[in-house]
Amino acid sequence: MKYFGFVFIGLLAALVLSVFFVCYLFRQRLYRAVFIRKIGEFGDRYAKLPFFPTYMAVQAADIAVRASWRQRKHLFKAVYGKKFDTLISCVKKTNLSLAAALEAYFHPEGKLKQVCKMLRQIPCDTGLLLIYGLDAAAGNDFKKLRDAVDRLKRLKLNRQENALFLYLNAKLSLNDGDMFAASRDAALAAGLFKKQRALREEAAAYMLLGEIYRFCAVYDVAQMMYDSASGLYCRVPSFAGRAEVLAAKGMLLAGQERFVEATELFRTSRQTFKALKLTVKEAEVINQMALLSLMRGRLTAAVKYARKAMDKHRALGNIQGQAYSNELVALSFLKQENYKKAADYAAAAQEGYSRVKNHAAYLDAAFVAAEALFKMQKFSESAVICQKIIRAAGRHKTGFHVANAYALSGLVCLHQQDFKRAKALFMRSLNKEQASGRYSGMAADYANLAEIENCTGNFQGAKVYLSAALEEAKKYGDDDLCALIVDRLENLT
Repeated sequence: MKYFGFVFIGLLAALVLSVFFVCYLFRQRLYRAVFIRKIGEFGDRYAKLPFFPTYMAVQAADIAVRASWRQRKHLFKAVYGKKFDTLISCVKKTNLSLAAALEAYFHPEGKLKQVCKMLRQIPCDTGLLLIYGLDAAAGNDFKKLRDAVDRLKRLKLNRQENALFLYLNAKLSLNDGDMFAASRDAALAAGLFKKQRALREEAAAYMLLGEIYRFCAVYDVAQMMYDSASGLYCRVPSFAGRAEVLAAKGMLLAGQERFVEATELFRTSRQTFKALKLTVKEAEVINQMALLSLMRGRLTAAVKYARKAMDKHRALGNIQGQAYSNELVALSFLKQENYKKAADYAAAAQEGYSRVKNHAAYLDAAFVAAEALFKMQKFSESAVICQKIIRAAGRHKTGFHVANAYALSGLVCLHQQDFKRAKALFMRSLNKEQASGRYSGMAADYANLAEIENCTGNFQGAKVYLSAALEEAKKYGDDDLCALIVDRLENLT
């Protein structure tokens, strides 16, 4: 009986200790989960970065959890109340690089300079390089993004770091117009994020995949990607993320000319951002509504929406947003044949894009200005801008179709009856179009080459080029263009 009592007391003590240990672990996991969740929620409302890397959030949470009971309780209350400086101070005692990353996330205005300063001292710090790259991607600063990606390529990365590297590289490839590389890296990143249970990063990767497939006009796959992102944002949960998906789906439907459905999605997305007081996001959706109106031919509405978005972006000092609004207004006036205003607004857009170093968007706005000047018969000025575009496209890798600038330069020379130079420019344009497989562009170039042959009296050569133009127009499926070319062929005969 005496031994039985000892055994019973031992088992009871073990049970009590086990209960205390389980409670301790549960409390630790609760603290850890709250820290990670609150860091992510902050990004939905205030942060400039698209997300804060989950593995870094886990590292910060682990440091906080290992603190003394009294300090941990204080940190829990502070983080729950969105007072993150207390957490940063705690992390700084253990990990300076992680603390700098947190500061850049929670205090995006100015604190990134601290990250850049530390990178000069520790150039191989992968965590800081990833934050630097994410900030560059968020600000469309592809020069900085390329710098971050090139430096990360030379480092040995773990699984978490490699997933983020692939995501950044996919962003860069999309800007460069390399859709295959972009889709490959974004898909690999999404798979790695899934294994790490990094839901926000996985959702962002699916959003990027949706954007890639939308640009490639693979609409059904793009829809699947957006649906996957939406499901993940529901699990997080993130109302802002879900609103972004709605806006992206709106652009997808607009590309399919499902304008009524797209309008409804934009309206819902805008209302959500307005309720969350995310004015920049709301203004971006208003710009998308301006683009939708432009696509529908509702040019007055397009100008109205773009100017409304511009006012909101200007109030917040968002130069990128203002530039896009100016570009949309320029496009609207170009279609209204108000070429003077189109050129002025396009110039304002160029200035904004130049300030934020968004080279791809700068080239688009510059081409609008060149088109407007051409329509105003200011041929020399249009040609000067086209040459600037061609030189800039050579310096910066973007998805801009430089063939357009060669073709417009060719039209300038054609109007000036410089047929030799015009033919050389149209041939350059044709080579670029053939390399990218753009049938519509190839058809236009062949038609322009035919016009040169016609003007110089080489009617047989004109017939050959028009026949080639007809073949490309048929591949593109443009019945109106086919009819126009057939008419020109008949007139030649």
